[in-house]
Amino acid sequence: EVDGTFLFHEHLEAQGIIFYDTQVDRLSGKWVSVRTQDDYSILFDPTGNVDEQAQRLEAVMKNKIDDPSLLEYIDLRFGDHVYFK
Repeated sequence: EVDGTFLFHEHLEAQGIIFYDTQVDRLSGKWVSVRTQDDYSILFDPTGNVDEQAQRLEAVMKNKIDDPSLLEYIDLRFGDHVYFK
């Protein structure tokens, strides 16, 4: 989990996404979230394929999100599906 988290951090940096902290909530199961500079969360699974999750994040940011500051979260934990609000 730690290696997957650091790998995801590297992907965020490569995509130019500035983040401040990472939260891990064991009570809710596999709930790992990164808080970004634009004040939205990115939820991901550090035990899953982090490279694929980062690719999906990049695609959503380029093709679907016009203004990241309006986001509350992006959830990458569910395979090919990306949820955002």
